[in-house]
Amino acid sequence: MTLFACASSGGATVEDDLPPAYDAEARDYAPMAVGASWTYETDVLGDTTKGQIQIRIVDKYKGFYRDSAGAEYRHTAYGLRDRIRYLIRNPLRVGSKWKATLSTAAVEHYTIESVGEPCDTKAGRFEDCLVVTAYQRRNDREVQHVSYTWVRSVGLVRVLVEGEIKGRGRFKQSELSLTRYRQRPASPRAAESEQGAPQQWNQ
Repeated sequence: MTLFACASSGGATVEDDLPPAYDAEARDYAPMAVGASWTYETDVLGDTTKGQIQIRIVDKYKGFYRDSAGAEYRHTAYGLRDRIRYLIRNPLRVGSKWKATLSTAAVEHYTIESVGEPCDTKAGRFEDCLVVTAYQRRNDREVQHVSYTWVRSVGLVRVLVEGEIKGRGRFKQSELSLTRYRQRPASPRAAESEQGAPQQWNQ
């Protein structure tokens, strides 16, 4: 599983009651540049012996940035996506929802919970954060919940994965927490429009 593997493809739903869009886009919270790196403390199933993982952008090919875990990402007019799914959808509005239909048995549902609010991380306190939550129903009794926290001009700073079992509530499964990062100057910001996007991205 890659660092962002639980994030979504799929399109945003139209919500008439949502607040105005925040003055930022997905690319502002997920800056990509060759040489940038993020180091995370890992906590899996409450293991008190915490490890570390470093994710580094190693190259760019045909518009996609590839990281040291082999995952690939690209910014488009619609948001941030990998080869098969969207991770953040524009415009950024609290309450905005989208989904990814990965198979007949796997549908992921996403919500922007907050944007532009402060958050505390192991790497320090940041004043402008984006929180996206997701859930996927595994069967009649089990649901997986994931919370992603992104920081403007920094990137992904926290991933919290929780399980939920009917009648037993939620429990923590794993957590990635940013401890340090390094950004490299990115190329000038440019619109990367995506005409004719596959229909499954917009469901």
